[in-house]
This record gives sequence, structure tokens and C-alpha cells, in this order.
Amino acid sequence: MRDISKIATEAYPPAAPPEALIVPPPSNPMAVASMFLENDYTKDRTLLLRHHRSTFHGYDGASWPEIEEGRLRADVYRWLAPAKYWRTTAKMPELVDFEPTQRKIRDLIEAIKAHCHLDGHIAPPAWLDGTDVDVVPMTNGLLNITTRELLPHTPKYFSPHVLPFDYEPHAPHPSRWLAFLEELWPDEPDSRGTLAEIVGYILGGGTALQKIFLVVGPKRSGKGTIGRVLTGLLGPHNVAAPTLSGMTTNFGLQPLIGRPLALVSDARLGTRADASVAVERLLSVSGEDSITIDRKYRDPWTGRLPSRFLVMTNEIPRFTDSSGALASRFVILTMSKSFLGCEDPMLTDRLLAESPGILNWALDGLERLQERGYFVQPASAASALERLEDLASPVGAFVRDCCVIDSAQEVTKDALWSAWKDWCANQGRDRPGTKAVFFRDLAAAYPGIRAHRRREASSRVHVYSEIGLRGPDDPDEEWAQQGGEPLTTPDQGRDQRESDVPDGTAVKGSDPIETAQTPSSERVVRGGRGSNALYPSAEARVGVDTTSDDPRVTVPGEQDLVQEHRPDPRPSETLEVTPPWRLTGVDSTAYETLERYLGPVSFDPTDGGRTKVEEPIS
Repeated sequence: MRDISKIATEAYPPAAPPEALIVPPPSNPMAVASMFLENDYTKDRTLLLRHHRSTFHGYDGASWPEIEEGRLRADVYRWLAPAKYWRTTAKMPELVDFEPTQRKIRDLIEAIKAHCHLDGHIAPPAWLDGTDVDVVPMTNGLLNITTRELLPHTPKYFSPHVLPFDYEPHAPHPSRWLAFLEELWPDEPDSRGTLAEIVGYILGGGTALQKIFLVVGPKRSGKGTIGRVLTGLLGPHNVAAPTLSGMTTNFGLQPLIGRPLALVSDARLGTRADASVAVERLLSVSGEDSITIDRKYRDPWTGRLPSRFLVMTNEIPRFTDSSGALASRFVILTMSKSFLGCEDPMLTDRLLAESPGILNWALDGLERLQERGYFVQPASAASALERLEDLASPVGAFVRDCCVIDSAQEVTKDALWSAWKDWCANQGRDRPGTKAVFFRDLAAAYPGIRAHRRREASSRVHVYSEIGLRGPDDPDEEWAQQGGEPLTTPDQGRDQRESDVPDGTAVKGSDPIETAQTPSSERVVRGGRGSNALYPSAEARVGVDTTSDDPRVTVPGEQDLVQEHRPDPRPSETLEVTPPWRLTGVDSTAYETLERYLGPVSFDPTDGGRTKVEEPIS
């Protein structure tokens, strides 16, 4: 029979000392965690601590900022330091100190995570109760973007940030801000309107349009001021400031977690590998894709980043993206005026004093954007967008310049490859790459192009359908207007044409090319779309035969240039000339060589890459 006194002691343990914090035993961490949360992180029966995607968030009355696990661990230590619990002994329960240790706290933190878990599929900002209202958290409430009503703050809206000023529906007109924009774009109301839509889109938390914003302009043109004003509107703690090269590193995306704006203040890229990784990161983040991000000394984070990129630069950045997908994501604003020497160091402070009015201006822009459903590029940004596309995808620029995309078109693989090499030479690209890389990039840029084989006589020829080469009569091509022809065909190698030439013969290999007679000594040699008639390169590539009365300028063939990536070497070419001539379209190094043998020549690099031998120099 059990001892009656022991039973009574278990039923009625000794009273605890006054003011003592009695908690469950360490062997039950879930109960201890529940008591801790009830004591410190519960209000009106609503939990104010959440664990979302490996990160703690605490509600501060307006938003859910991130709470470092170290801070939470310190809170638990302080809370348990004076705590006691009933320990069961052989005789009777005993009230003992909790004595928090690293193991006890670790178990308790894990229990808190379980109590506060929030599903990772929830992407903030989001309503936790299913409400479907687009709002912007302000310091004085939640602003309904559609109705411009101000709703009370609630922990049911899970957002890690809040704009650091009040919403004022009748705020004064932001006259200084509008005057500043008028100075930046005096004759471009569409650029000013696009900026309002961009700012409204960023402040409103939208990511559905999957856009990246690029501001290009000279030094001291106002780019930094726009970035500082946006930072002030969002709050510095809500803005990440990565670099493009920094984003390519292992932990480069960690600063973007939970931040609505990634402000790249001076876009620069290093190696080609850096550019490729930067493209991958920009596409993933702007495309609303889930991404796993390594965090230093912490568990990896997986989710969708809410960050919108605003890139500031003095020059168009060179990305590497043959498909053209990244270039299509950009909305570009261009600036042309520099304020160097007349800067106003207090301008940002004066502009931020108009924050409530700037918000209303941005909301008007957001309303226009939502009604339209898409961004419109300003007219002044058309050329910048084309340069961005050409830098990212040279194959796309080649197709635009030299090809026709049409279902009725067809071209052999060799002809397309030869045209690409000629175009590269004309653009100053020393290395056109390999066939495999070229056709891979072509398929990425124009996926509708189809490759197949066509039987001709006893062989099968590789052919591409739905694409063709432009002819010399195409009025859209500058080289066609100037009488150029394709330099290379699959069977004939390089083809050149001369017109308005004085007596003499241009020799290509051993095949003479017929020349025309003119009453003057003027002579024009044009190498059409692509290479010059004379290779414009280093001195080693240009030789001169002075053994005859009429010097001959010899242009080495491909095998002399030792370029192994070109599988179809061509023979050397010899052109007879009579000094002195004016030559244009050849680089200065070649001129230094030619001038020693041909007499005075002039250098004009504006000729679009064609070699001309024109009227004699007197």
C-alpha cells in the first residue's frame, strides 16, 4: 500500500515562493515554449512571432521585421534565468532552479520553431487570413491601393517592411520634385510618366510584370538623387545595395532576402563568367522564380525574393544572353544632361520633405500602369534598348542586320555561317566563335528556325528554314545601298567587286576580276557586308611587294593569320595599286604600314567598315 502522505504531497505540492516563475520541466520543451510565447509573444490571443523560411519574424505593431535567432535566444535565457520547475523525486516533488544550459535552450528554440511555423509557400507581403486586398503598409495604417482608404494595422497582414512616413491623402503637391524631374527630362513627358509608374510599382510591392529598371546617363545627371529618394521612401533598412559582380558570389543574394528594392548604383561587370552568372541571377529574381540562397553561418534560404532591381549606370552594361530574354525584361530611362559643377548637396533632403506628395504622385502612376497592364518604353530609350540587345546577343543583331525571318525563306548552313563571319569582321569582332556555338545562339534567339537536310544531286545539304539572307537590293540594308555584296558563298569563297576603277587588275588568287575604265584615276573597291577588301589589322597581316614598278599590297589569307577557330582558310589576296591613294575604312595600324610604301594616306574610320580607294591625293 502506498504511503498516504506521499499521495497527499503529490496532489498538493508545497507552495512556491511568491513571485517565482514556475515553468514545466526541461524534459517537456514544447510546454515550456508554449508558456514563453504566451508570456512574451501573444496579444489578444494572436501569436506575434513567426518562423518563416528558416527565419524568425516578430510583429512590431505595423510590420513583421526579421528577428535574429541570437536575439530570441538571449530573450529565452533572460526569461528562464529566474525560473523554477517541479522535479519529481523518490520522496516528494522538489522545486528547483531551471538552470538554462545550451542544450536546454537549443531544445526550446526548436520547440518555438514548431509552435511558430509558417508555411514556406506563403510569399510576403501576404494576408494570413485569406483577405484579398492590395495594401501598402504605412506608419499610420494599411493603405488600400485601389480605394486609397487607410485600414488599421493588423498582424494578419504578413509584411516585413513598412514605409517610414504617414499617408496623407491631401498632401501638398510635390512641386520641388516635379521641378527636378522637369530639369532631368525637359522635353520628355513620357520619361517622367514612366518614372512615376516605376516608383509606384516598387512602393506598391508588385512583381507580376517581371521587369528590371535601368537608368543610364552621364555623371552627375540625377541618377543618384532618384536612388536616394527611393531609399528614403522605402526606408534604408528595406533597400539592398548589391553590385552586379557581387551577386555572382556564393552569398551574393543574401542581402536581398526580404527587401523590396535592390539598388545597383554603379553597374559594372568583370569577366564573361561573371556576366553569365549575373544574367542567371537577374532572370531568376525578376522572373519570380524560387531560388535557394546560401547564407553565411546560417541554413540556406529557399523562396521567392520580393526585390525589384533598379540599376544605375553611366554606360549600357554588357550582359551575355543569346536568347534576348534578359533585354526584354528591362525598362530603360535615359538622361543626357549633366549637372557637374552645379550640384545641390541639400537637394535630397528637400525632396524627401515632400514624401507624402511624392507617394500620391507615384500612386497615380501605379494606377495608370494597372489600367494599361504593362510598361511602355519611353521613345528616348529605343536606341539604348537596341544597344543593350546587341551587346547581350550579337547573333540577334546579326539577324536584324543581315537576315530575313519569314516562313518562305531558306538558306544553307554554310551560307549563314559565312555571312556571320563577314558581319563579325565588319563589327570588329576578331573571334566569331565556332559553328556549334553560333547555331546554338541562333536557335536561342529565334526558336522558330528549323534545321533540316535537303538533297542536291548526290549529296545532302544542311539547310535552315524560315530564315534567309538579305540581298544586295534590300533597301533596308546600308551595305546594299552602297553596292555591297556578300563576300562569301558556300562554293566560291570570297567574292569582291570593283567599280569605277582606273586601268589595272585586281587579282584574287589566280582568277582576274574584270575592271571598269574611268576617265579619271579614281578607283573604288568595296568589300560588302563584312570584311574590308584589305584586312584592317596589325602590320604582320599586311605585306607589300615592291619588286615591281607598281607596288602590290598583299593581304594574307586566313591560314597566315593562324586562327584555328576558322575552319575554312582562304588564299592570300593581292591588289595592285598606284600611289598615292586615299584609303578609308582601314585601321590606323594598317595605315602606318601602307603609308611607307604607298605615300601619304588619310584615315577615316566612319566608313562603315568598307575599304575605298578614291581620288589621288595632290
